[in-house]
Amino acid sequence: MPLRNAEITRHAWLRFLQRWEGEPPECYRTELERLIAMAVEVNLGYASVVRAIKNGFVAVRYFEVDFWRLVANEDTTTIITIERPYLKNRRVAHNKRHPQNKSVKTFDMRYKNT
Repeated sequence: MPLRNAEITRHAWLRFLQRWEGEPPECYRTELERLIAMAVEVNLGYASVVRAIKNGFVAVRYFEVDFWRLVANEDTTTIITIERPYLKNRRVAHNKRHPQNKSVKTFDMRYKNT
């Protein structure tokens, strides 16, 4: 568990509290400790290059668990920020704003059969 002993910046703590959705946990600290213990390192591929350029080429590592992403410095001694992965949130928001239109689906199926 590379993040188990990492320090959490004030910025990361505030973002965790700010981005919490749903029913608040009994203890935010305990919940964050649980997330840190379960986090798995991920490779963002091209997105990590874009993010590095935007952030002044600071080397970071990404860890995900549930719908959270923890961004740590290269040696994983500090968690710099905590965020919700962009694409996961975008898909959820997109589905809520644009529910599937059944009339369009029927229209498409009708023309595929002819």
